[in-house]
Amino acid sequence: SSMRGLLEALASQAGALIARVQAEEALRRSEAKFRELYESSADGIASVDMQGMVIDCNPAFLRLVGYSREEVRQKTFRDLTPPEWREAEERILREQVLVRGYSDLYEKSYRRADGAVVPIELRTWLKRDAEGTPIGMWAIVHDISLRKKAERDVAELRRQIDLVLASTKTNIDIIDREF
Repeated sequence: SSMRGLLEALASQAGALIARVQAEEALRRSEAKFRELYESSADGIASVDMQGMVIDCNPAFLRLVGYSREEVRQKTFRDLTPPEWREAEERILREQVLVRGYSDLYEKSYRRADGAVVPIELRTWLKRDAEGTPIGMWAIVHDISLRKKAERDVAELRRQIDLVLASTKTNIDIIDREF
């Protein structure tokens, strides 16, 4: 009977061990999938502490800002943000991220390492520890340079069409008066 109890205890331990190994394997696969998505994303993904220091970022973020991983980890998101955007962004962080845990999608720009300004849109989320205390933020950042250029091109095309229509209307008026 004690042999049976021992065997049941061993079987139970073996079952628990197998379950733990399977759970760890599932977690490892899940982390590998996340890491692949993070590394291969076309959008920048960055994580900052509550002071705004960049803790981690993916390759797309490094390409976007033009800094090396070592350089960007010496910067805050405020260092990357031109002064004219800082007040509006602080308001978004204070009124949205700290209140409900995430922001609406918003636009601003980054100043790259080479001095060029890149228009971006992003959404920011709050990171919390196990007790629920805010420990940082992370953001998905999308370069909207092409969209901004397209918007400028459309505006210029509209301006040219308006000029053509304005001059055509004048010519029609002149023709009408001559007959």
